[in-house]
Formats: sequence, structure tokens, C-alpha cells
Amino acid sequence: MKIIKNKKFLAFFTLLVLTLGIFIFGYGAQAQDSEWAGRIVGGIIGIIISALGIILVLVIKGLIFIASYQHFIDSQAVVLGWVIVRDVCNMFFVIVLMIIAFGTILHLENYSYKKWLPKLVLMAVLINFSKTICGLLIDVSQVVMLTFVNAFKDVGGANMINILGISDIVTLAQNTDDTGFWAIVGAYVLGLIYIIIAIIVITTMLAMLVMRLVMIWIYVVLSPLAYLLAAFPGGDKYASRWWSDFTKALVVGPVLAFFIWLSFAALQTGNSIISEAEMNELNNQAGDEITSISGQSTTDASSKSALAGTKASTPGALIKFIVAIGMLIGGLRIAQEIGGDVGSIAGEGMKAVNKGKGMAIGAGKFVGKWTGQQLGDIRDTVSQKIGIDLDVVAAEKRRREQVAYNRKLKKTAIRDATLKQAEEGETWFGRKAALLSTGDVAWQNIIDKKFRLLTAGSPTKAAELLEQINKGDKKKSTIEDTIKDIQGEKNRVITNEERRKRAKEFEDLNTHSDDLVKKREIITESGEYKDLIAKEKDNNLSEAEEKQLIAQRTKISKFDADIATDNAKIKELNVMTIKADEIEATRQRIKDLDKENEDITKIKKSIIEEDVNYKELTEAERNGSINPTDRRKLAARRKEIDGMDKKIKTNNEEKDRLRNAQILVADDEAKEQMHLKQNADIAAHETEVKSLNNNLKDLSKSLRRNQLSEIQSARASVHAEMEGEANKKVANFTNPDQLVGIFHEAVEQHDIGLMSAVYKKLARTGNYNELHRDLNIGTGYDGMIDMSKYLQENGGMTKQDSRALVAEIGEICKSINHFEAFGAMTMNKAGQWEESGKDKQEAAILAEKSKVQVQQFVRAANRLGNGSYQSGKPHTAENWELSRSSINLFASKDHSYAEDLTKTGNINFIQFIGSNKKNLDALRKNGAREVADAIESICAKANKSNVSNPLDSIKNTL
Repeated sequence: MKIIKNKKFLAFFTLLVLTLGIFIFGYGAQAQDSEWAGRIVGGIIGIIISALGIILVLVIKGLIFIASYQHFIDSQAVVLGWVIVRDVCNMFFVIVLMIIAFGTILHLENYSYKKWLPKLVLMAVLINFSKTICGLLIDVSQVVMLTFVNAFKDVGGANMINILGISDIVTLAQNTDDTGFWAIVGAYVLGLIYIIIAIIVITTMLAMLVMRLVMIWIYVVLSPLAYLLAAFPGGDKYASRWWSDFTKALVVGPVLAFFIWLSFAALQTGNSIISEAEMNELNNQAGDEITSISGQSTTDASSKSALAGTKASTPGALIKFIVAIGMLIGGLRIAQEIGGDVGSIAGEGMKAVNKGKGMAIGAGKFVGKWTGQQLGDIRDTVSQKIGIDLDVVAAEKRRREQVAYNRKLKKTAIRDATLKQAEEGETWFGRKAALLSTGDVAWQNIIDKKFRLLTAGSPTKAAELLEQINKGDKKKSTIEDTIKDIQGEKNRVITNEERRKRAKEFEDLNTHSDDLVKKREIITESGEYKDLIAKEKDNNLSEAEEKQLIAQRTKISKFDADIATDNAKIKELNVMTIKADEIEATRQRIKDLDKENEDITKIKKSIIEEDVNYKELTEAERNGSINPTDRRKLAARRKEIDGMDKKIKTNNEEKDRLRNAQILVADDEAKEQMHLKQNADIAAHETEVKSLNNNLKDLSKSLRRNQLSEIQSARASVHAEMEGEANKKVANFTNPDQLVGIFHEAVEQHDIGLMSAVYKKLARTGNYNELHRDLNIGTGYDGMIDMSKYLQENGGMTKQDSRALVAEIGEICKSINHFEAFGAMTMNKAGQWEESGKDKQEAAILAEKSKVQVQQFVRAANRLGNGSYQSGKPHTAENWELSRSSINLFASKDHSYAEDLTKTGNINFIQFIGSNKKNLDALRKNGAREVADAIESICAKANKSNVSNPLDSIKNTL
């Protein structure tokens, strides 16, 4: 790359030296009354001008020919193409009639014959006259256009060259004896500029007229399709697009013809801009100034007024040429605005003009670089003092960058909307049209999955497949539960002798447990213990009494642990005893209880959610407007619901009793036979599970085929791109309040990329709760579900997109020990995100917490790692709730967690636990008594501290 740059520099340097040498030598020669160097340089430029002049003549002739073209309708290509498209569209009307027929039969209002049949009949007629209609509209446009074309078409290419003044460019002014080097070179350089500008502008107009001609051909050929789309449900917008583009193509021709005529008219008259007397005065003044600058004396007026030594370089001629070209450029700009696809050609022409302008500006910058730097320093100093950025160029650059960013973001959003329509569109036609408009995704479907393009993507089919998968999963789960029950029965099969031994052990454990309870009560009911507790509440404990109280609590904790162990063994040993031949009846009884609970739950749900009378009574009670009669009715319904809850509870207890029952057989041989039968039952059920797995696998494949995985991948890519752009936008923001404000702006604009970027940044910095607090949403399972719904209802996200984002936020929070936001979403076998359920989430969180070492967990996990705020309530300590997963975790290693909490516990967590008695009670009730005591003790000591900040006082206590 370096060698290439050096070669370019060498060539440029050589050309520069040669040019400067010619100019310097020419200037010296001029002093010796010699113009030969100027004529050599002018001759070289003149050859270029002559070649460009030939091109300009050809372009002007082509412009006149294309502008006069009339055969838009009777062209052979148009006639053949229109007939084919018309016949294909006529065939499609049969499909539309079938859709309307089925819609009418199925009572689908959007597809009923009353709505679509009149429109269909009208469009069927218009399709066959579409070319005639287009011809009439084209004739109207051409009548206007040819009015201006006829005014300048007879002028001819050569005459236009003369009108533009290009023929006079290289014609030296009179009194050429005094013409020097610079006048000659200036004449030819001016001529080169004239002709290049003329070629660019007129070639651009020619290209636009050619593009217009071709586009009108195409629009005429496709005109039947526009009427067909207008008859399709969901196709109106595509028909409107055709009409819009066709109209723009018609309008742009007369606009261009008008400005071409106006420009040439201005060139021919000339005096519309400046009078002859004014022009002569201007020329004479310019000639005098040139004379004074050059130091030469000329007496001829024409020679005097020629600024660059030619007739065309007089000020009046220059102004006339600039105004005429300006009119042409103005016409290009207007055509660019109103011409649609045709107008885009004007943009390319304007780029060429702007390129020349940029080169001139670049030269100016090179000359004034040092001065500009000095002025820039002064400007920056002033800007800093007054607090206003005076660098207008930099401000404009930032504006252009923002415009480019907005355009890119808009294109990305269009891409996302197209993919969303292709996957989730309401109509088949809408989905397929969107899919085809993607180009790349549609092509990938064609080459990879030949039949997917037309058959896949039905939401109804996807819902059916997903329902079948869920039913299969449910049935599989039931069979697996049966296998577990049978395996549990194997462990409970005992003989008469084993039953007697267990009965004896059961009795001994009960006796031992009763003794432990009595010993515990001796301590807890003693006056000494009660006095110590009272003193502790009043903060009057001495150091010795505090040690004594701790020792007694340690003994009580030991008794509680031993009692819990005995109770667990008692529950495991025996609940009841059933005979081996009653097993099938027991299993059936458990299934009947499950079915009964399911039926009761449905009835209860129908009363609470669907019974209008119950809702009205509940609402009246809430508003305080319920009368005594309705109150009795509401009490009766609630009593009925309570009875259902009690029945479900009784059934569950009965199920547990049956599942935990011992199974009695006569002897060891009968026990062996029982085991063989149970093994056979397990094998049969496992075969059924295997068959279900194969069926579920096939259903999952069908669902994936239907879901257009290419579209999902493309959407994921679009979202990643939108989020990447948004990350740049928020890169410099660290304040959570500012980020929350940006999030609200993104929600209002439905900017999915910005929403995702801000939400993830808040999560990574441990501030996702700031956003949830602002939205009055919790931080645990319920809060994450509410956030998913908020993103759907207010942010414009789809259900899957919002759930995927919440799942990712959960993963981020888990990585920083904010465990309670993790696991709210899970992915099913069909690759769809769904709510995991609170129980599954608690189990997943407990598994993750258990992986962390005790000391590390108590040091790193704060309140958001051990509990959550409730939705709909302020984020205060009173509304913070300790999670079940943390309670179970502490109970599993009560002593270890209590010991480490007193050394390196997280002060934020300790404060939230200790400030609410219900959290301590929950710990004690569920086997984490030492942890509760340790936290209570730390908080009690902190309260005695003189430090005003609660967190600092706890920190000093540890």
C-alpha cells in the first residue's frame, strides 16, 4: 500500500513540476513578447474541448430524440409483456373467488363476499383495460411535455452549442497581438469548465428521460398486476405504490422539458437578466480592472472586456451561461424531489457537479490552511469562554452524522418490520409478500427448503403443533411419575417380620422425640430464660448474661435439630400398611384424586375469573357499595371456594399418605415376585415413554420447519445490529437516572435496539432495579414477568422478543449475584420462550446459589441476590421479601452460613433481613435458626452503635 501511495505522489509531483515549468517559462517568454508556450498549453486543452464538444452535440441530439418519443403503448415489448401479465392476473381471480367463498362459508368478516366481491368484479374489468387507461394518462402527460419540446427541438445540437456560448470559448478576443500567455491559457481553461458543466447537466437530463421511458414501459406492462393486488385482501398498499410511482414517472417528463425550454429561452434572449447598456458598462469596468492588473494597454473594447481572452469570457456572457445552467440544475433538483426512481438519476448528476465544487473548496482549504488553523484557535478560545460552540462546520458535520445514523436505523427498523410481517403477518398473502421482499431470506428458503416458501409460516399450524407437543409432554410427565411411584413402591415392599421391626423403631422414635420436646420446654419455660429474653428486648443484657443466653439458644437449636431428624425418620418409616394385591387400586385412587383436584380447580377458576355475578359482588365490596343481601351471597360463594380449597388439600394429603404407604407381603419369596412384576411394569412404561419421545421429536421438527428458522435468524441479526448502534449512543452514559430516561424515550419510539441496550447496561452495572422501581415493577419472578408484558404492551416488542430479552437480563443478573432476576423464562422443545413458573424458577435459582461457596455467597449476594421487591409497591424494606431459595439454602448449612455472616456478611442483605421480623421468622420456621439468630444479634449490636448510618453501623459490628 505504501509503494502505491509513493507512485501516485511521484506522478503528481512530476506533473506539478512540468506544469509550473511551462507556466514560469511562458511568463518569461511573455516578457519577451512571445505567446508560443501559452498556445501549446491552450492547444492541448483545445483538443480535449473539441472531443468533449462532439460528445455534447451527440448528447443534445439524444436528449431531443428521447424527449420527442411517443411510442409508449404500441412498443412490441410492451404489447407482449402486458398480454402475458394480463392473462396471468385473470387466472389469479379464480383463487381470489375461492378465498372469498371459503371466507363467506366460515363467516370470516374480512373475507366476506359483501366486502370483496363488488371490488373484485370491478378490478376484473379494469385489468383488461389497464393498458388503455395507462395510455390516456401518458397522453395527458405527453401533451404538456411536447408543448415545451417542440419549442426547442428544431434548434439542433450545433445551434445549442452556439446558444450556450461554447463556440466562442476558444475564439480569442480582438487585438490578439497583445494577448499573452495567461490570457490564452485562461481562455482554454474557462472553455473546459464551460463544456464539462454543460455535458454533466445535459447528460443527467438525458439519463433521466431514458429512465422515465423505460420505467413507463415497465409500469404499463405491470398495470394489470396493480388492479389484481387492489382486489386482494392485504394487497391495497402494493397497488397504491404502483400508482404513486407511475404518476411520478409521468410528471417528471413535463417538468424537465419545461426547465430545458426555459434555460434555452433565457440564453437566446439574454437581456432578461441584464440590459445591453448595463452589460457594456460591466464589460468596460472589468476590462479596465484587467488592464490595471496586467499592466498592458488595450484600446479595443472587446479585447478589454474579455476577462480570459475570449468572447465568451465577458462578464455578461458568463452571467448568462451561469443563469441558464442554474435553471437546468434547478430543474434537476425539482425532478429529483418529485420523480421517485427516475429522480434518483438527478442525484447522481448533482454528485458530479458537487464533486467539482468540492475540488475547488479543497484547493481553497489547502491555500488557507495555516490561516484557518490560527483563526480556529481564536474561535475555540472564544467558544470556551462564552459557552457557545462557534464552530459551525463541526456542528454541521455532527448533524450529517446524526442524519446518516437515523437513516441507517430506519433501514434496520424497516428490515425488522418486514421480517416480523413475514413471520407473524395476519394474512397468508401479507406474509408471503413480506418474505419475498426480503430477497435474501426468500432465496435461502427456495434453495434450502424447496417447499417452505409457500407452505410454512402458518400461525394456526404452529399453534396446533405446539399444542400437540404440550399434550405429549404432559402425558410423558404422567407416565414418568407412574414409573417413579413404582420405583418408590419397590423400596417400600416389606415382609411381616420387617413390618414388625419398623413398627418397633417407629414407637421408639416417637418416645425419643417426646423426650426431646420436654427437655426443650424445660429451658424455654424457665423463668431464667424468660428474664434473659426480656432483658435482651430492653437492651439491658450484661456481657455474662449475653453469653448465657447464647448458650441456652444453642441447646434449644440442638434440640430442634434432633426433633426435626426424628420427625423425618418417623414420616419415612410408616404412615399406613397396604397389601400387595391392593397396589393397583391404590394407584387408581391416586389418579382419581388428581382428576378430582383438576376438576375442582377448573370450577374454582370459572367462578373467580368468569362468573360475572361474583366479579360484580367483589367489586361492590371493594367500593363499599355492597348491601347486606349481596354480602351474604358473596360470603356463600367464598365459603364454597374455601370448601373447594379444603377438598383439594384433603385430597393432596390422601395422595401423600397413599404414596408413602408401606406395602406388605407374606414372605421373602412373595417379595421377590412382587419386585419382578414391578420391573415388568417399569419396562412397559419406559417403552411407552420412548415411543412418545420419537413422536415429540417428529412434532418438534415439523414445528421448526413451519417457523421459518431463517427468518428468526435474520430477525436476531437485525436486533443485534440495532442494539450495536444503540450501544454507541449510550456508551458515555453511566448515571442510572439518565439511562432510565433514555429507556422511556426508546419505549415511546418503539426503538427495540435502544431499549435492549439500555436495559442490559443497567443490568450489567447492577442497576436494573432502578428501572423496575421507576416502572413500579418488582425485581423477582413476578417483576420479570411484568417487565416482559410491559415491553410487549408499551415498547412494541413481540412476545418472543420480550421474553428473550428478559431471559438475557436474568443471565446478566446471575453473573453479578443478583440471582432473583434469573430463570423467569425458559425455552421449550419447540425453541420458543415461555414463562418457567415460580416453583421451577426457585429450584433453578437454588441450584445456582448452591454452586457458590458459603463465604463468597454471604459476602457478595446482597438484597437483590436473596430476595425481591413486590410489584405494584414502593421499593422499600417493608416490601422486600426473602426468597424461598435463600431460606432453603441457609437451612441446608445453617451453622456455616451463620458463622460466615457474622464475619464477612453483606451489610445490605443483613440490614434488609434484620429490619423486618417476618424474614427472621421465616428463617427460624424453616430450619435456619442460627442464621436468623446471627443476623438478629448483628442488628441488635448495630442499633447500640453511635453511628447514624445503619449500613456503617452494621459494617463496624462485623
